[in-house]
Amino acid sequence: MNGNSVRQEGKEIYIHRIFSEIAQDYEAINHLLSFNLDRLWRRRAITKFYRSSHKNVLDVCCGTGELTEILHNKSGPDGNVMGVDFCENMLEIARRRHHGVNNIQYETGNIQKLRFPGGYFDAVYNCFALRNLSDMPGAIREMRRVTKPGGQVVTIDLTMPDSSLAYWYLTHAVPFIGRLCYGNEGPYRYLSASIRHFYRPEELRDLLVREGFSSVEYVKYLGGVVTALSATV
Repeated sequence: MNGNSVRQEGKEIYIHRIFSEIAQDYEAINHLLSFNLDRLWRRRAITKFYRSSHKNVLDVCCGTGELTEILHNKSGPDGNVMGVDFCENMLEIARRRHHGVNNIQYETGNIQKLRFPGGYFDAVYNCFALRNLSDMPGAIREMRRVTKPGGQVVTIDLTMPDSSLAYWYLTHAVPFIGRLCYGNEGPYRYLSASIRHFYRPEELRDLLVREGFSSVEYVKYLGGVVTALSATV
């Protein structure tokens, strides 16, 4: 990661610029880097943590709408899924993907200051987002605020793996492949660094408990490369 770039721009501005630049290639490179496992991780996490009561759902930091689509399929014709992201280039792809699809809406917004009233959603989901936030505890509090009592917040993110081979892949191979595919290793060096500096699964669980959640549980995939957590408001 070019740490100087992040410090000079501010993390939120840096992340917005990076995602705006890579939006068109974001999904394809993610599928390549994960050997298509990112799709499996999303489905497994939703299979484990989705509840039939999740009818009015927020997918925050929704990106290009991959998780939004899974949630839409789960919630059925009487459900409603709102996708929110702060990057218009990513949202443009999501809107094209679901043009004319009932019960999916997209809008520009920031996870750290959502426009919705308290207790508005049955559940709030986010995927591969928390590592990129400048104020992660504040974002967690905001997700909790807009979730109704008894509802769930579910987060899926890359975490430090238990395997030394997986660690090597994330820290060395990912930037190299990113440079070959995208022509610039900067975003993928940032990706590796963000994982190294992120909370471990048990630390993230403890943070959610401190923020007032109950029934916090997590599951790790591929030796901890990805962790999915569910917490009850």
